[in-house]
Amino acid sequence: MKRIFVFLLAAGGLVAAALPAAAVPVSGNITFGGTFIPTVGGVDTFNLTSATGFDFAPTGAGGVLPVNGTNGLLAVFAGTVGTVTDFAFSPFTPITDFYTVTSGAETLTFDLDSITVENQTATFLSLTGFGVLNMTGFDATPGVFNLTGTTSGINDPTAIFAFSAGSSDPPGAVPEPASGAILGFGILGMTGMYWRRRKNNGA
Repeated sequence: MKRIFVFLLAAGGLVAAALPAAAVPVSGNITFGGTFIPTVGGVDTFNLTSATGFDFAPTGAGGVLPVNGTNGLLAVFAGTVGTVTDFAFSPFTPITDFYTVTSGAETLTFDLDSITVENQTATFLSLTGFGVLNMTGFDATPGVFNLTGTTSGINDPTAIFAFSAGSSDPPGAVPEPASGAILGFGILGMTGMYWRRRKNNGA
């Protein structure tokens, strides 16, 4: 009887060890703000009407992203400053690690996969897009992206942008029970075989 008890305890331990931890997506939103210069073919211009890209401040390769607001899991990044990649939105090529922000041991990156120009005039530009949020200790999560740029005129050298991003799925765990269920059925079968062998052996 003691052997049966030990076997069942061991089987139960195997089930518990095999059950995967629930998948936890990133949830929340983060906003940034700063200045930029519109670009055409990678060359700085002050004409937002014909702009095809962004040169985020400071000018040159890449830029900085002061965090203006956060919520949800992304609240850990409040008050930090991240980095962003200068990019062309027309034509657009997907960008890995489009922006990166770090707070202590936590790092958030966003892979920008698509861009849509919602509105573009001499003083206003609105872009939306989709991508993937990656945060330390969490699963890669589908994300949304919004960026607006404003300028007072064609020759305004201090265009301002506002940038927000966040998860496109509601928060919550996504369990993956399949492998645990399969192992559970296997252990039930092993237990049945054990009982049959004991019965046949007259135990």
